Amino acid sequence: MSNDERTALEKELAGLKAGGVYLSVEGKEVEPGEQLVDLLLAESGYTYMRNYKFRDGKVVGIEFDKISLTDKL
Repeated sequence: MSNDERTALEKELAGLKAGGVYLSVEGKEVEPGEQLVDLLLAESGYTYMRNYKFRDGKVVGIEFDKISLTDKL
């Protein structure tokens, strides 16, 4: 991923948090920033899927759930 894409993701997450959206990874609330971006973009046998939480039709939270890329069905 390019530096521009990394920066865009970091800005997106910071903007969401500033707008009152909570962010969590595997059930633990996290702050947006370089460390979260590094975790989400790590190249390994897994990725993170966004799970949006809504209240009254508005996004109030995003949970990032770890998804294995190597598991077979």
